[in-house]
Parts: sequence; structure tokens; C-alpha cells
Amino acid sequence: MVGPPGCGKDTQAKFLEKNGVCVFGTGDFLRKRCLEDSLFNQKYGKLMSDGGLLPDDVVVDTFYFYFNKLPAGISWVMNGFPRTVGQYERVRTTLLAKKKKYPIVVLLFKFISREELLERVASRKRAEMRNDDKEDSFLRRIEEHNNNVPNLLRAMKKDCFRIAEVDASMPVEILHARIDGVMKLLLQKS
Repeated sequence: MVGPPGCGKDTQAKFLEKNGVCVFGTGDFLRKRCLEDSLFNQKYGKLMSDGGLLPDDVVVDTFYFYFNKLPAGISWVMNGFPRTVGQYERVRTTLLAKKKKYPIVVLLFKFISREELLERVASRKRAEMRNDDKEDSFLRRIEEHNNNVPNLLRAMKKDCFRIAEVDASMPVEILHARIDGVMKLLLQKS
């Protein structure tokens, strides 16, 4: 799932998890690593809470740390990962190997205004108390997203990954039904 912070990826990921899908959220696994590893937290915790992106090698190594613990045959979704072409290049071989056996679909969350994203993140900050949801950190993350995603999508399209655009401004339940429908349709075509 690819989209700016606050577009609803985490909410949709929770629906997928209820259906037995393992979700790898970039922010989730990095925050988890900060909690489990005090040295990692000392080195990268402040950068994360300030909305900065960690070096690609750190993010990819953390992804593989959790990914390699997955049981065989389980369905999984990458939520907000990879975020850069550098990260994609580091996991490309793994994804292409999976693509030979299973279809891979990139869900691109679009059509949501910056104002609506700001409202959603303000609400999430009050509910979850995430440091990276401070307005200045959030705006920095949106800028990083906007700078990285076009090149990331070009690289994925070059490798023939299916990319489906979904309207992130829809109500949660309707968006969930649309994602479910898109997934079923695209997976039938494989």
C-alpha cells in the first residue's frame, strides 16, 4: 500500500489483519524496533519522531528482521514500504521471486487533499499520541512522500507490478469494500 501519511493505509491494514493477512507497516515495525532495541531507539528515535526518513539500509534491514520470521504460506501486505527507490531496489529480488508464484498488487491511495490529511493526522495524534504526527513532522513526511513516490512507482511499473488507484477520500467502509473488490478482480486476472 502506497500513499501519503494519513491517507488511511493503517486503517485499511487493520481490516486486512482481521482477515488473516500479516501487515508490515514501515512505521509500525520501526516503532516496534525502537521499543525492543534501546540502542536503535537512541540512534534513530528522535529522527523518526521529527518526521525524518531513516537511511534505506536501516529500514530494509528492519523489514527483513521481521519478514524472515513469517510462517511459510501466509498472506502479507507491505504498508508504506518500500518508500524510496533505494528501498525497493534492496527488496526487489525478494518481491520478484514472490511475484513468480503469487500476484502482487500495489494499492495507490490517491485523491485526498492536504487539508483532509492534516485533519486526519490531528485526530490520530489525539487518539494515538504519535510523535511523528506533529504538524511540522507530518508536513515533512508528506513532502518526502511526494518526492519519492513517482520514481518508486516508475520502478515498480517497469517490473510489471499491477498498480491500482483507490480514492482515499472515501468513507472507511466504502474504501475497504473497494479495496476488497480491486484485489479480487486483479487476483482473478493473474
